[in-house]
Amino acid sequence: MNAPWHLELGDGRRLRCRVIRNPRYRRVGLRVTPDELRISAPRAASEREVRAVAEDHRDWVRQALDRLAATRPRDAIHGDPLPRRLPLRAIDALWEVRYTTSTDGRCRVTRRDAAVTVQAPAATPEARYCEVLRRWLMREARRVFAPRLDAFAARHGLHYQRLGIRAQRTRWGSCSGQGSINLNYRLLFLPPELADYVLLHELAHTVERNHSPRFWAVLHGLTPRARELDRELDTCTGLIPAWTERR
Repeated sequence: MNAPWHLELGDGRRLRCRVIRNPRYRRVGLRVTPDELRISAPRAASEREVRAVAEDHRDWVRQALDRLAATRPRDAIHGDPLPRRLPLRAIDALWEVRYTTSTDGRCRVTRRDAAVTVQAPAATPEARYCEVLRRWLMREARRVFAPRLDAFAARHGLHYQRLGIRAQRTRWGSCSGQGSINLNYRLLFLPPELADYVLLHELAHTVERNHSPRFWAVLHGLTPRARELDRELDTCTGLIPAWTERR
């Protein structure tokens, strides 16, 4: 499985496939970047199973690749992707991103209506701009998800200790044994029903700490579409811009 292979997209294009295995993964998931298809898979998954998932989602991969090409312009100097728009589906928002030079040598992000402005000193590298924007989005994620989580907890009579916003590479969220919930700020890029599903999923873990049948019974009591949404969550990583990951 270490040998590189390519997925034929049926329109003359082919995309390099890279498999990332981890014992924590429960099923095969896909993420499309401009250069490759990243496939997350459990260690026990066979090569045939991994390839079958990729091939079954060929149309979805092709569409995701087209979306990336249409929405991620490249910096004219460095040839690297620099975010120009923020498609924050969780709040049904599409914000334009502008870049300006700060006069006081500080980095900051401001938003007015649907325009986000990132300010940084002259000659600031692109990676630094992205880092400033990531940090700002983490604060936005708290602003968005904290009241949602509180509302869900109150509605269903559940309790959690605290909320943390993280930039996990392999998880959308987690719940500690003490009832503290961590959410991935990249949930902002997911459709609202999937972002809300993750919040409910982690709240269910305040009752059942594992993924036993009892956990799923609790979760189904919170959202009857739990299994369906869980499957959708495994195939939506192509919605997450590559720049949101540190390099």
